[in-house]
This record gives sequence, C-alpha cells and structure tokens, in this order.
Amino acid sequence: MERTGFRVLYMVPILYLVSLYACPILLGFLPQGQSEEAGSAALTVMAIPFILAVANIAAAVVGYQSESRAFLLNSAVLLKYGLVPFFVMGGALAAGFALSTFIPVPFMIFVGPPTAIFLSVVGWVLMAAGSAYSLAYLVATQRDGIRSTASVVVNALLQFVFVTDVIDTMVLTWRVGRWRGFTIVVAIVISIIAISLMVGAGWVFSTIASSVAAAAA
Repeated sequence: MERTGFRVLYMVPILYLVSLYACPILLGFLPQGQSEEAGSAALTVMAIPFILAVANIAAAVVGYQSESRAFLLNSAVLLKYGLVPFFVMGGALAAGFALSTFIPVPFMIFVGPPTAIFLSVVGWVLMAAGSAYSLAYLVATQRDGIRSTASVVVNALLQFVFVTDVIDTMVLTWRVGRWRGFTIVVAIVISIIAISLMVGAGWVFSTIASSVAAAAA
C-alpha cells in the first residue's frame, strides 16, 4: 500500500533545495578579502550543498527501502521542479562566460571558457545528486513489476542530462496521475524561459558579431 502524508525524510530534499538558493546569498554577506578567515567561511558555506547532496543520496536509498514510491516521486518533483530557476540562472551565467570569449579582450579567452566549464561541472554534480530520488523511484517501479528494465535504463539516462531530467520527471508524474496541474504550470514556465533565452541569445550573438566587425574595421 502506498503511504501518504508528510515524512521526516522529506526534510533532506527540502534542506538541499534551500541550501542551493541560500548559498549564493550567504556568500554575498560574508566578509570579502584574501584573509584566511574569509576563505574558510566561504569554503564552509559552499560545502553545505555538497554535504546535503550526499545526504540526499542516502535519503533516497533509505526511502527506497522503507518508504513508498509516492515519497520518492514527490521528492523528485520537489527538487526537479524547484530547481528550475536555479539551473536557469546557472546556465545563463555559464553561457555568459562562454560567450565572453568572443569579446575582443585577450585575457577573456583564458577566463571565460574555464569558468563556464567549471560552472557546468558543478551544476551537473548538483543535478545528479538531485536525481537520486528519480532513480530510486524508477528502480522501485521495476522492482514492483510496473516498469521494464529497458525503460528504467532509458529514463535513468535522461535523469543525467540537463533539461531532459525535468522533462522525464514530468512524464513520470503524468503517467501516474500525480502533480498534473503543477506539471502543466512548470511546462508553461519552462517554455516561456526557453523562448526568452533563444531571443536573448540571438540578440547577444548579433551584438557580439557587430562589435567584432566594428573592431576588425
């Protein structure tokens, strides 16, 4: 029987979600400078999301063993939908550093790409940790005879790719008739963001192209 209601274990994904949004804010309030204290405080704050990422994986394992599929899917929805704005901002920041390579300033080629790659790697690790509940849910459905092994493998792979992880979670929730209203709202928001980003990217590329052409002339 599917267990319903709030579980204490829900606090783990909730804290993980809060930590990812709070980390940049807390870093902004820390003392700035090159002192050892400032560096130690910054490292401590940045370590919190990664500690909670590990806790997330452990909670997903515990949830798979002792909780219902509903808990696993609810936790997956909480993180995948709740982190959409976070990853949109992070992706835009990484894209900005990548595009800065085309700015006609010599040192930017040594700053833009490495920073974009670093942000992408960190973002992927954080996304993968948030996929723990989705993976546990998929394995649980296979265990209970609801989903085939091949289907689980395909869905699991989608959980490790930006954007497709959210789309795959939408499909999973829609198929079991859960969170449909919320899923529609998130789909609309993502569509608006995607269109806005494409328009913005077109404007940025045209601006950079004009600047490069002007500098060459």
